[in-house]
Amino acid sequence: MDKESAALAQRNKERAMELGKAYYKEFYNPLSHELLFNSPNTKGLASCWEYIGLMEMTDKLAYLDHDNIPLMENVIVGLEYYGYLKDGKLWGYVVNRGQTPRGATDPGLAFDDNEWLIINFLRAYEITGDKKHLQKAEYLADFLIREAWFEPLGGMFWDSRKHARHSCSNNPLIKPLVDLYRHTGKEEYLAWAKKIYAFSVHNLKDREKNIYEDLICAKQQADGTWVEGSPKGTGFYTYNTGTMISGAAALYGITGEQAYLDEALSCAKGAYDYFGDKTVKEGYVEWPVATTIWFNCILLKGYIDLYPYAKEEALIYIEAYQKSIDYAYDHYKKDGFLPVDWLRGWREDVTKDTYKEALDHSANVEMYALLSIFEQDIRED
Repeated sequence: MDKESAALAQRNKERAMELGKAYYKEFYNPLSHELLFNSPNTKGLASCWEYIGLMEMTDKLAYLDHDNIPLMENVIVGLEYYGYLKDGKLWGYVVNRGQTPRGATDPGLAFDDNEWLIINFLRAYEITGDKKHLQKAEYLADFLIREAWFEPLGGMFWDSRKHARHSCSNNPLIKPLVDLYRHTGKEEYLAWAKKIYAFSVHNLKDREKNIYEDLICAKQQADGTWVEGSPKGTGFYTYNTGTMISGAAALYGITGEQAYLDEALSCAKGAYDYFGDKTVKEGYVEWPVATTIWFNCILLKGYIDLYPYAKEEALIYIEAYQKSIDYAYDHYKKDGFLPVDWLRGWREDVTKDTYKEALDHSANVEMYALLSIFEQDIRED
């Protein structure tokens, strides 16, 4: 690591820690493990999705500074409030928090939430070496393979209603399955990663834009057979393509098969061309601010995961993120928070009751942490 990268890594780390400190103070109670949905608190406690954002942010900060490992473990303990018991055993982690650990009573379960949790438990294992985290990642992977796969036509269902199969319930599982294969040597995880990848590429990719549609639904015929639907017009989100970049890059890294790298490269460019708005401010790229900027954080992960295999191409995208988030920090930082709109600042339509949402702000922290990790441990000049 040269001096310039070292300095940038340190600056990114300091900014991540600064923004993280404000986030924890505003949203998270380490004693009760309660996470607020937003602040001021007008919508109650966070769902599992926002809690996943907290976990992702915290494991990156723990990676950068091991003094944060106890906080990471504290957050992992708090996840158990989202646990749902079936026949006296953990079934999975559901959307709404319970009053006691594994005391959630609403069985509504999003399979994609549990996929993100595999990623978080794998990161915790890699940071600490504690096999209990690897075992939890394996448990959740096995749970999803057993419960979520649609056998007649393929694909992982989005939630326990088993209706739609989304990009967000398929693409995010590819890389962690490859990682589980690396850590355990179990061939079935690699086989499932390839199987899910093949389903997504065949059914969910828009081949003109080189990005991923949101979902697809099958229809059952009178004779009981199933006919696949069409994904066209279901929407495009940065994270659906970002997770495929990560998954394809991981498969290339483990197999050396060129088709996987080609897919990662086409998706990387497709996402940059489609989602990256270069018209807001000259010399900068604006990423979508609708729904949540956490989606954009996942795309950044994809670009970073691609970098070891395509340095020149990936660096263009990563540096665009760095430049734009720095603009937000330099021009719009307020009370330890950044706006979701990095180039335009705090929006007029955002009121005092909604301007701080946990998922958006954990994403800002995580993106600075990711950029620090990239400069510190990944980038080669």
